[in-house]
Amino acid sequence: MTIITANAPKGRLGLEQRRELAETLTDAVLVPEVGQPAPAARAGFQVHFVEREQDMMAIGGRLLSGAGHELDVMVIDIAVMDAAWQPDVRA
Repeated sequence: MTIITANAPKGRLGLEQRRELAETLTDAVLVPEVGQPAPAARAGFQVHFVEREQDMMAIGGRLLSGAGHELDVMVIDIAVMDAAWQPDVRA
């Protein structure tokens, strides 16, 4: 099982953006992990969207809530089983 977590400020992504990002992230990880586009393998991939209040995220020591709109952050975490990615794929 592969878990992809997208952490972003609350309201950063709309429904259609989440749909597109879920598919894009799954494809980006599935092909290196499986070695080819494999529709049957898609069930082994989960994408979780986590929304955080802007006073719970900071860039350069400045909370997003007090920084105005000039700062934007999104963190993508990918957790895969140790055996899933060979050293050459990890490189």
